[in-house]
Amino acid sequence: MSSVGHLLDATKRTAVRATFAAHVIVAVVLAFVPLFDALGFERAFVSGLLTALTSPIVASSLLRRARDRGGEDPARVFFHALLVNAFMLLPTVVAGYLVEWVAQPCDPEEGLAFVVLVAGGNAVMGTALGVAGGALAYRRGVPFLAITATLLAFLFAALSRLYDQPQIFVYSAPFGYWPGSIYDEELAVDPRLVGFRVYSTLLAFTILATARLFIDRRTLLVTTQRLPLLTLLGAVTLGVLTYRAHDAGDALGFDLDRRSIEQRLSHVERTEHFVIHIDPTVTSTQARLIREDHEFRYAQLETFFGGGPDGKIKSFVYRDTQQKAALMGAGRTQVARPWEREIHLNGFDFPHGVVKHELAHVFAGRIASGPFKVPTTSVVFVNIGIVEGIAVAADWRVNELTVHGWTRAMKELDLLPDLRRGLDVAGFWSLSSSRAYTAAGSFVRYLVDTYGMEKFAVLYRDNDFDRAYGRSLDALVTEWEGFVEQLPLSPDDLLIAEHRFRRPSIFQKVCAHRAANLASSGYAKLGSGDVDGGIEDLEALVRYAPGSTRPLLAISAALATKSRLDEAEAYAQRALDAEGTTEKSRAQAKETLGALAWRRGRIEDARGRFEEVLRLHLSTPSDRLQAARLHALERPPDVQAVLRDYLTQGLSPAAALVRLGALVRLYPDDPLAAYLYTRALENADLHEEALAQIESVGPDLAPPLAVEARLTRGRLLFGTGRFEAAQSAFDAVAADAESPGIAQMARDWSARSRFARGDPE
Repeated sequence: MSSVGHLLDATKRTAVRATFAAHVIVAVVLAFVPLFDALGFERAFVSGLLTALTSPIVASSLLRRARDRGGEDPARVFFHALLVNAFMLLPTVVAGYLVEWVAQPCDPEEGLAFVVLVAGGNAVMGTALGVAGGALAYRRGVPFLAITATLLAFLFAALSRLYDQPQIFVYSAPFGYWPGSIYDEELAVDPRLVGFRVYSTLLAFTILATARLFIDRRTLLVTTQRLPLLTLLGAVTLGVLTYRAHDAGDALGFDLDRRSIEQRLSHVERTEHFVIHIDPTVTSTQARLIREDHEFRYAQLETFFGGGPDGKIKSFVYRDTQQKAALMGAGRTQVARPWEREIHLNGFDFPHGVVKHELAHVFAGRIASGPFKVPTTSVVFVNIGIVEGIAVAADWRVNELTVHGWTRAMKELDLLPDLRRGLDVAGFWSLSSSRAYTAAGSFVRYLVDTYGMEKFAVLYRDNDFDRAYGRSLDALVTEWEGFVEQLPLSPDDLLIAEHRFRRPSIFQKVCAHRAANLASSGYAKLGSGDVDGGIEDLEALVRYAPGSTRPLLAISAALATKSRLDEAEAYAQRALDAEGTTEKSRAQAKETLGALAWRRGRIEDARGRFEEVLRLHLSTPSDRLQAARLHALERPPDVQAVLRDYLTQGLSPAAALVRLGALVRLYPDDPLAAYLYTRALENADLHEEALAQIESVGPDLAPPLAVEARLTRGRLLFGTGRFEAAQSAFDAVAADAESPGIAQMARDWSARSRFARGDPE
């Protein structure tokens, strides 16, 4: 019988028809689920999971059919079954293409590649398991149990690895590939996935070749017949190749573990409470600051939680997002593993923006029960809202507003999530991450401040609001909403919040992964000087997000550096005219147009733009920048030329030091030049020189610059080891601050200074 005849014959099998119907149903259902509807990774992943279950059924069914016909080479049965299983993927491919044709094309070529590598790879492995398992006995029960046991063993191995090892990505021969964090939207077919599928295909062929050694071709059952030499050599050769491919898994990136990370993050720092593994590119100064930052945040959290974890915490500090994504699967997402007392961070920044948040997860783990040390229902259903809420509440970072302030703004904008349904897995993940984290953090902080840590500890342990507080979640959320409603909110704060929170979740974005890939590629090209290549990628990005102004403004800035000012102005104007943008986005476009006008010598046009942006109070950093620009416009032409290049990002860090330094020597009494030179010195880690310079900054700066000058002086005192003086400087800023953000920032630095000089109180 020909291959076509075998395929037509297969369609008569009940098992084949049933599995095909299942694939059709799943393909259609996914067409109505955001993110899973288009032909991309998510569709391939779900179709692959189904394929992992159905492909062994199809293969064992066709093996029985061949047995009924009088026997056949198991390899031919495998080939025909694989064709049928590949055909099973046609519905999901067609449905995905139709969705993109009706809606908007994302990246169908890469989507098809994901289907082939993820779902198709599962089909190869499942077909091999089906042929091998189907040959164990005439009765269907034994093959079914054997195949089920094998799949369960693979599943247990994958889940055990997720629990035991830091990697949050999964490479499983029968179940496919999961990339890691859902918040890391950049996702493309890469060499790791290809390498893994080469290995898994070799493994499938090895299973088939080994089974073929023991299968009688007439009965298609396992026997004790004499082993054919050539078949034996083929199986051994495949086994060796499979072993070598698996052995290369660490180098290829699909078979990593904690040891792999520790080998690459080979610089180790040990403190009282930490073992810190850092990428070896870290400098000695950076390593010292990382140690001190960890211990300071530990002390703060110990006070907040009323105690610390048992034993030392392992911290892994990666060089950048790319290294972290490759080694453990979370690029832009920081990760904590409370059951292992372990955190994973990006970069050597000081102070690190999220070390306190991630450590809070570990501290919270000491009050939790269960294998994951987080609040759960039925062990595996994690209450993500409470998990992230306590971390935000403990960290309590301020960026313009407090967490409560941001929450108040969301309520005013009608963007506040309903935590009655948001404090569960599905509800939390379906929200924009910034809204979900902020609302949960405000709610949990309210609970801790109002009812104390002891009651919250009961909630975190049992995931039961009634048991912890004697009240329902609905009642507690209503009470918290009333508290939020009473918080003050200015119109300026509302503008800032609108820009921050009017962003869709990954499930609501158009072609989320394609857009993220284009953004990453486009911005990288602009940064490397390939302006035209960057424009090509970012123009494609704009088609997926017509209301997004960031790509247009990035193009404008890159063109300005190449002195292509007419083109730069055209892109900035496009950003200003874009429909559906926030007021802040429009203001950023006006700011860019003002900078271009300044470069062209249109001083009054530039002044009007900068004044308009300043009146909008987009953020404290924006206010400082506009105030500095407006000050600079009042300077003589020679001074203005240097300040213009610096304040429009036309100078490299090295050039800024040289030109601002020369300017300060020529005009030692200019407070703006002195202030900007101080900041350039600070950015270059020249703290002693910067501290000497900051003392020459006079009192004539605009308020936003004057406040930052005082904060800068405090940071420089801290950086040069004058901790008592730094504490006094920050205390003075906090006492005078009108902004809650500035006040809390100053208090945090004051506490850090006090801790550094050995006074934990």
